[in-house]
Amino acid sequence: HKSEEGNFLDLDVEVKEQPTGTFSLGAGYSSEEHVFAVFNLSDRNLFGYGYQVSADASLSGSRQTYSLSFTNPRIFDSKVSGGAEIYKTRRDYTEYTRDAYGFAVRAGAEVRKDVSLRLSYGWDKSTIEDVCTSAEAAMGLCNDPVSFLVEEQMGTIVTSKIEPSITYDSRDSYWNPTQGTYAKLGLEWAGWILGGDAAFLKGETDLRRYVPLPLETVFMARARGGYVKGIDGKDIPVYERFALGGVSTLRGFDWRSVGPVDPGEKD
Repeated sequence: HKSEEGNFLDLDVEVKEQPTGTFSLGAGYSSEEHVFAVFNLSDRNLFGYGYQVSADASLSGSRQTYSLSFTNPRIFDSKVSGGAEIYKTRRDYTEYTRDAYGFAVRAGAEVRKDVSLRLSYGWDKSTIEDVCTSAEAAMGLCNDPVSFLVEEQMGTIVTSKIEPSITYDSRDSYWNPTQGTYAKLGLEWAGWILGGDAAFLKGETDLRRYVPLPLETVFMARARGGYVKGIDGKDIPVYERFALGGVSTLRGFDWRSVGPVDPGEKD
């Protein structure tokens, strides 16, 4: 109906929200993990406030991971986001098994449409186990002794770290980009006043460029780099070191099988 002034029109609109919760369950096979199964239960608008919550599980012959995360994409209707995550994971590596659990809290802000900042704090407790030591190999208890580095890091390692990062993203689509640039620079600082057993600085960068080509095809070039250095006279946890191998880094080699040679090993 029209208002008394005649310049406005009042409308009554009924809006019915579509379901925001999702449930997914899948299985597959890969050369890295063999048979695997994944589970996800999530809601992108919890209680109607826009909160995002997700429960995930991933199971395979070499890895078991469970996580629960919560995100508020707009704290107090601002451009600042915040969230938290707890997790438990167990992963079999070539020389050892890592059993870990921990949590992380994070905050992010959109500086402008294509630039965002993020800061997170993480706490992790990892146990290095299922190791064949040189002494056990000498007694015939196992056949393939691990490197000196892994043997020295047997047991529990607590890591407390902060992770600042900056991201530039000018892609035309997050899921199926056809043009634009994605660049991310991140830093991890563990130890010192943050406590824990580990102390290191670790930087990583990821750069991707998308160029549209004829016949609805897209050319993508990607470059990644990283550097890690122990501080305060402490060794870098073996699982925080860089290593190549696997379909995502260096095809034709087993996962994380390409890295520095143990100085104690001689032909």
